[in-house]
Amino acid sequence: MKVPLRLYIKPTIGHRIITKIKAPDIQRVFNEMLTTAGKNKQGVSSLTVRMTRRYLSMAFDKAIEVGLVSKNIIKATSPPRLVKEEIRPLSEEQYALLLKTAKLGEYIFYGCEQQQKPDLATEYLQAMAYTAVLLAINTGMRLGEVFGLKWSDIDFEKNSVNVGRSLVASCHGVHFEEPKTKGSRRRIPLPEKVTKALEKYNKEQQWHGHVLGDKFVNKEDLVFPNSAGKPINTANFTQRYFKRMINQAGLDKKFSFHDLRHTHATILLKQGVNIKVISERLGHSTIQLTLDTYAHLMPDMQETAIKALENLDIG
Repeated sequence: MKVPLRLYIKPTIGHRIITKIKAPDIQRVFNEMLTTAGKNKQGVSSLTVRMTRRYLSMAFDKAIEVGLVSKNIIKATSPPRLVKEEIRPLSEEQYALLLKTAKLGEYIFYGCEQQQKPDLATEYLQAMAYTAVLLAINTGMRLGEVFGLKWSDIDFEKNSVNVGRSLVASCHGVHFEEPKTKGSRRRIPLPEKVTKALEKYNKEQQWHGHVLGDKFVNKEDLVFPNSAGKPINTANFTQRYFKRMINQAGLDKKFSFHDLRHTHATILLKQGVNIKVISERLGHSTIQLTLDTYAHLMPDMQETAIKALENLDIG
């Protein structure tokens, strides 16, 4: 079942007989999602509501197909106006500073009164966190996709990574999920420097496991497990590692791991990479979604295009 349906539809109307559900009931759920749903009970994004509506409409289409209902009542509801979230891509100087901070690893002790000497587990976690951030900036992968990777997903010979699942954290722990859309399952070519960084980190992980022995059990063959080899709770990673990187680097505290994805897309756009290629790397369901997300960058792209034309020798 899709995550939005499990989180927002099943608890509210999941117990009701499908033929007894009316359009106003569904609309009421959508309205409540916008105002009181979510982790902080302050509402979820309009994009989440629209996505939930789309999945629910697909479910009703299937119900019509098997003869449970005669019409799709979801089509009688109104989707909320799409309110785009603020995008905060890092500049070249900022992401260089972030990577430098991540590589040094001192952020793990950021805020401590006295600098501590890293132990074996700390050194491994420093290498893990740095490599995860490096990979995210160079691929545009989502947080869950990064931490859902297995070593078998990395093709060292062809310099690429295969995205086939995502690690999801909830109040019940962590679990793996299939990609949300067909486009999310994808192969992303890697810069050679990233492949080499992964190879180096792989050796560090193997050494860490060798030293710990049976205290390090990586059953899932994860690229980025915790110091015991188990899947990482992505919320914990964000708070304990990524936010500390951001603070120590002196960057905007509002900057999130997801903004590394926006940084990746922005870098490619400024380099004049085809929008279709960018869309495929990000795993967007459509090119239109990519265009809608980064349309505000297009004026800069137009200026770049004009400068390129002016440099042409056309007699």
